Amino acid sequence: KKTIFYGKDGSPETKYFGSRDSDRYIRIYNKKQEIKDNKDLEIEAENYWRIEFELKRERTERWATCFEDLNFLKPLVQTFLFLHAFAVCVFLIYIIYLTSSAEGPYIPGIATSNKRK
Repeated sequence: KKTIFYGKDGSPETKYFGSRDSDRYIRIYNKKQEIKDNKDLEIEAENYWRIEFELKRERTERWATCFEDLNFLKPLVQTFLFLHAFAVCVFLIYIIYLTSSAEGPYIPGIATSNKRK
């Protein structure tokens, strides 16, 4: 079962897959619109969607395979691994930036022109 609710402009705002009583219930909704409606705040991001999964009874025991029969785009694990590695690199660059001085960055274990204790 699939239910779709549309906004005033005709674009989908909420999609439900399954029913609340089933073992698997999926909700996808426009979080940006929800925040605007409930908190009267504007989110700058162009798209801000939330996906929620409810698993019950037997589905909780086999959650790793419970989405295989759904027909929606599944992200590749490699994408998450790349994003994780990228985030770590950005974090390290930021730490180096925070610890930098006029003499250059301080990187423990690497000889640099500046001597810090």
